[in-house]
Amino acid sequence: MPWICPHCKQKTVRVRTSRTEHILLRRLWVQCQNLSCGWTGTYHCECDGELSPSATPDPAICLPQGKQPPSQNSTPDLFDGADE
Repeated sequence: MPWICPHCKQKTVRVRTSRTEHILLRRLWVQCQNLSCGWTGTYHCECDGELSPSATPDPAICLPQGKQPPSQNSTPDLFDGADE
């Protein structure tokens, strides 16, 4: 999955390492591979909803259902290419 650098706007951000902070939250340490930029930072990846319920649900997990993907005309996000 490609990540976009918040500074140079290129799809060159690489995940260097990550750590689970919660069953639904992961922290990523990232680095832009564009040599002219060189940005490093952290991202949070959060599971914040479900489109289809699990066949083996965990009773401890309660996620809202029916969240629709953003429209094509929405503000650009740091994540790009979810449908690739």
